[in-house]
Amino acid sequence: MAAADLRAELSCSVCRDIYTDPVTLPCGHNFCLICIGKTWDWQEGIEEDPSCPQCKRSYKTCPELPKNLRLRNIAEQFLSENKKCSVHNMILEYLCCEDGAPICVSCCLAGGHRGHRVELLSEASEKK
Repeated sequence: MAAADLRAELSCSVCRDIYTDPVTLPCGHNFCLICIGKTWDWQEGIEEDPSCPQCKRSYKTCPELPKNLRLRNIAEQFLSENKKCSVHNMILEYLCCEDGAPICVSCCLAGGHRGHRVELLSEASEKK
């Protein structure tokens, strides 16, 4: 599965970001705990029953929200493998051999690490 496809599968449909503390609703859909809490607070404010933002299944009361530990672990693993450059917002794929810093392709070609010797992060981690 491509990283973009996996990112989509690991993204909360409310905040559109990678899951943080994912919980599973009785309908089977997953959301960040904070996102579903805010959604249900908003629904309560307009006097609506809590419902799933994705399939619209309605609940008379807020159901128990079991944590989805497997999904959390997968999301955390994905994030650790796909960290982004704070300057260019691109995935960190290289290691600058001169500075020992993980860098993106833009840092390597046109940024502060231009002309430095680099290697793929995956190869550098295999050497350790």
